[in-house]
Amino acid sequence: MGGERRFCTNCGAMLEEGGAACRQCGMTAGGGPVSSGPPEAFPPTPAPGYAPYPQHPYLSMPPPPRPASQGLPTIAIILIAVACSLPLFIFAAGFIASFSIPMLLSARQNAIQEKARNSLTTIVSAQAAFYSANGHYATDLAELGAPPAPQTPYIDALLATGTLPEMTITCRGSKTGFTATAVTDSTSIPDYQTDETGVIKEM
Repeated sequence: MGGERRFCTNCGAMLEEGGAACRQCGMTAGGGPVSSGPPEAFPPTPAPGYAPYPQHPYLSMPPPPRPASQGLPTIAIILIAVACSLPLFIFAAGFIASFSIPMLLSARQNAIQEKARNSLTTIVSAQAAFYSANGHYATDLAELGAPPAPQTPYIDALLATGTLPEMTITCRGSKTGFTATAVTDSTSIPDYQTDETGVIKEM
């Protein structure tokens, strides 16, 4: 077996057998004991004249905080969307109204005209029945609504008043004839008239 292995007490390198100095660091073994086992772990000794480079102060500073998001809040986005779509909604509403409003007005006028003609038709039938029972025509609507006993009313109580929604009905009768009119409340809707002939015509 060989001789005892020796290690440099300065750098830890293994010394050559019989060598007086360490080839690694140049230190002699005479200045101190030579270790016979593996060197202990220790940080390397800085070379003579070495000075660590100073760290820049900015490198040691923590990173700056990220700025808050500069995006628009949700409510602002919603308001912008509504403002952009509002003209479209207005245009669509106007387009629909340009067709629907005239149609609604026309339907309303037709309904009033139909009610006026139906009311006069009812009066013609009531006057004919009244004439058959009494030998003369009723003098007015009130008599048609409350004829002499034991006759029953020839028209309903509302028509007997002569005041209907959106129109006024009148009737004047005599022994030989009668005239009934239906005057609407709107100037854009024609008025109607009839008599004992039963013909309904515009006034």
